[in-house]
Amino acid sequence: METATLCDVKAVIYAVQDPFTFTAKTSQKEMTKREVGLWDPSGDGSTCLDLTLWGERALAEMQVGSVVFLKDARVSEWQNVKGLQSPAVMEIDPDSPVAFQLKATYEECQRTRPIVGPSKSASPSNPGQRKSIEAMKAEDVSLAMPPPPGTPWDPNTRSVYRHNLVATITSLPMERLPCYPSCPEQVAARPRDNGQPTQQEQMRVCQKKLSQESDGVWRCAAGHACQQPVHRYICRIQVMDHSDSCEVNLFDEAGKKLFACDATEYARAWEAEGCEEINRRVLWQKVCLKARSSKEVWQETERVRVNVEEVSSLDFRKEARHLLSEVQAALGTSQQQPQQPQQPQYQQQPHYQQQQQQPQQQYQQQPQYQQQQPLQHQQHQPLQQQQHQQPPGFAFP
Repeated sequence: METATLCDVKAVIYAVQDPFTFTAKTSQKEMTKREVGLWDPSGDGSTCLDLTLWGERALAEMQVGSVVFLKDARVSEWQNVKGLQSPAVMEIDPDSPVAFQLKATYEECQRTRPIVGPSKSASPSNPGQRKSIEAMKAEDVSLAMPPPPGTPWDPNTRSVYRHNLVATITSLPMERLPCYPSCPEQVAARPRDNGQPTQQEQMRVCQKKLSQESDGVWRCAAGHACQQPVHRYICRIQVMDHSDSCEVNLFDEAGKKLFACDATEYARAWEAEGCEEINRRVLWQKVCLKARSSKEVWQETERVRVNVEEVSSLDFRKEARHLLSEVQAALGTSQQQPQQPQQPQYQQQPHYQQQQQQPQQQYQQQPQYQQQQPLQHQQHQPLQQQQHQQPPGFAFP
């Protein structure tokens, strides 16, 4: 179909990427994007296409195997590959006989020949794809320092990259507390970048570090005082995968998901020397990380800083399907050329069949042997009768 054409599509989701946020080069606004792989039995029996979703729709709950009905989806093209974008109406798992039949066909296709969609390389233009730590470091080499305030932005440079990683946690901060006492005081939110005042003043938590004074009162650098601080996570951990290792920075929201407890609870366990059990649950765990790379100056030296924006546990079923699709893509397996299912082993071994038939032939010959027994008995019977019919006085020598 021609580009910018509107069409209606009924398909099954065979692949789902996590939504990711990036900063547009032209407008410098944060945008959310998500790519979904669609499949239907058209063409040669199997056709795959990518659907791109934006904004709030990209955050909708989607699962592999769900049926979607799209209304007025726009045909787009990028790097000579056509796809769909921004449907006017999107219905997930509709209650329709067509949807049930479509899902049954998809499940049958998955059993006989797993669907392998078009592979995409992990690149800056496709940040939603998973990357190895080695690929992340190679991409971060091209990072530039953010321009000073008031300086025009260079559209040909990037100061931020976002990555999706699957890594194993190999090291945690053991020598000091991975959190700090923060100020819970409510303060006015910072003004926007454009300097325009908001219609309604928004509030935020101060979050500055507290220091305990002699009278037991906690006080921050802004002069706020409180009796009980609220701890927040801030630490640096070591992660690795099959390609390389690196250090990433972890903050409060991601730390709560990783340690499965808030920072105040961890601080109490630290004081009671009972944090070993919490660390043991985290160490050597394989997790999914959404990281943000940027360049900064530390002690008059430029370095790349990697911050974890989100952490989640690894779904091993999805991971197995992902690895299987990578193996099939590497082997060049085509979903449009279905492999013939292998015949059962007993049909592929005629010698085995002959061995099984031989006892049957022997069994069929046994009645012939049983029929010969009466024949021999009948042949000896006349001899016995002749002996009894001989005249008296006659004897065999």
